[in-house]
Amino acid sequence: MVYRYFLAIAAILFSGAVAAFATVAFAGAAVAFAPPPVPSAVVPPTAVVPPAPPTEAMAMRAKLRDIDTDHDGRWSKSEWLTGGRKAQGFDRMDTDHDGYLTPDELKAGMAAMRAHRAGDMPLPPSEGTAAPMPR
Repeated sequence: MVYRYFLAIAAILFSGAVAAFATVAFAGAAVAFAPPPVPSAVVPPTAVVPPAPPTEAMAMRAKLRDIDTDHDGRWSKSEWLTGGRKAQGFDRMDTDHDGYLTPDELKAGMAAMRAHRAGDMPLPPSEGTAAPMPR
């Protein structure tokens, strides 16, 4: 009778060992053959765009900001001359003769100079000089 009891316990233990082995073996196989995880959102790396090189107009704006030493948004004749500009150009562009160049006077004066260079029109005379002779 002890013999039967011993066989019954051995059979139970053996079936438990087989079940445990099968569980571990199949779990390992499931991990080994599982497909790789798929990322939910693939974010491409951010491209670093170098800053654009400064243009001539940007350089001119920076120079004009630098020579406006009192930062009032307009240029006095002394600021203009200290910045290395010519008095003749200041006198031509200061159309209201108040001793200051405003941004609007500067834009109009620069447009007149560009038109003169293109041959479209003569420059207005600077203060204290004679008018140019017509062609």
